[in-house]
Amino acid sequence: MFNFLYHSLIRTFEHLGMTKEFTISSEIAIDHSLKSQDKVLAFCEALGANTYVNSIGGRDLYSPDEFRKRGIDLEFLHSRPLVYPQSGVVFIPDLSIIDVMMFNPLAIVRDWIANNYEWV
Repeated sequence: MFNFLYHSLIRTFEHLGMTKEFTISSEIAIDHSLKSQDKVLAFCEALGANTYVNSIGGRDLYSPDEFRKRGIDLEFLHSRPLVYPQSGVVFIPDLSIIDVMMFNPLAIVRDWIANNYEWV
């Protein structure tokens, strides 16, 4: 399953014309028995990160104070509302990038990615 998801992510980035170096988390030397915030902090420290960005839905999962104590800024990324024609009568918001790509030209998808996120 991992290989399928990993290659799907790489192909999606390629299709969108985006480049990014991916690191496989299981290959990072940390205590992999850690859970949740502790595991994220261990990854950040192992990689020398000074900022961790999570989707807005993770606000209740992480303690800004714990990140700050370790010299790591905790940021959240929020997407602005996107409404586009779908095949149904009623628009269903917040679906995956796959849905967005199915119903929109590539140029519009690229523009949305570049311009419709905000840090909170």
